[in-house]
Amino acid sequence: MLMFSESINQSIISDSGSNYEDRIFSVLTSIGIDENKIEKTHDKDDSSTEFDFFFELDGKTYGIGAKKTLRERYKQFIKTAQMSQIDIMIEITLGIDLTKEKVLAIRNHNVFLFVSDEVYQSNKYLQEIDGVYSSKDLIIETLRSLQF
Repeated sequence: MLMFSESINQSIISDSGSNYEDRIFSVLTSIGIDENKIEKTHDKDDSSTEFDFFFELDGKTYGIGAKKTLRERYKQFIKTAQMSQIDIMIEITLGIDLTKEKVLAIRNHNVFLFVSDEVYQSNKYLQEIDGVYSSKDLIIETLRSLQF
């Protein structure tokens, strides 16, 4: 029974992650990113990092990781940021498990962070850190403005 329960729970978690990614894909295409140019891939220099969305915009490469919660996964992006030739790295998260220390670690490695608007609005420190954005700011102009 325990195994059956765990199997169902894992399926629910997996499906919710897929739905989260589907919503982000929908946002990216609605702001003008060609859906045929968005791919899911592993980083060429650090295969331990998977980009849920990888595309090129105005000659710059963008790699986006989308996770409802970051847990320890944000450390993979930090490692990849040090090794990879990608131009712009972005982490999108609901932000419910963020701490100021995690955010600063992410930003200190030039990874941009988009957080759910509710979490962004309710945490002043997120609004004060350069390179941290509300999910409402995930628009083409913001993407074009990102640079290291």
